[in-house]
Order: sequence, then C-alpha cells, then structure tokens
Amino acid sequence: MKRRKKRSREEWVEIIGRQARSGLTARAFCQGEGIGLASFYQRRRRLREGASGLEGGMESKGAFIDMGPIGVSGVSTSADVSPWDVTLDLGEGVRLTLQRG
Repeated sequence: MKRRKKRSREEWVEIIGRQARSGLTARAFCQGEGIGLASFYQRRRRLREGASGLEGGMESKGAFIDMGPIGVSGVSTSADVSPWDVTLDLGEGVRLTLQRG
C-alpha cells in the first residue's frame, strides 16, 4: 500500500500554480506528478475559498470595505462624492484599480 505524502499549504500552492501554467488538464498533470486527482481538486477548492488565495493575496477573509454610496438617485455632484482609490492585485501581474472622485 502506498503511503500518502503530507504536503504543506505552500507546497499545494506551488503545485496548483504549476498545473495552471502547464497547459495540461488537471487529470494529465496529476497523473504525471503522481498526485491523486480528488486530492488535487479538494486542495484547489480549499485554497480558492480560503483567505489567502493561490498567490497569498488577500490578507483577511471576508474583509469588507464600505466605500459609501455610489451615487444619489442618479444625481452626482462633487459635494456628494467622497474620493477613493482601491487596487486589487489578482496575481500573475494582473491588477484591478477602481477610483472615484
């Protein structure tokens, strides 16, 4: 009977990243690496749902930032708007920036 290898979270992050970059299906990648497909899918799902994401992005799970109302019933004046600037680092060089004001 094969003994399972216990992998750390960091190892799973690296494995899942390699699969994503490989261009291979999860099945083909796991067969080549000797990883159980069900384990791979389970870890990938947990990491996607978790607080840190695959690249260690978001620091706090479920963080909510109240940016105030977007507009007042279609009326927008400079007095109604408080400025803000939010940048989300989505990993692999992709950033999303939202600005108001």
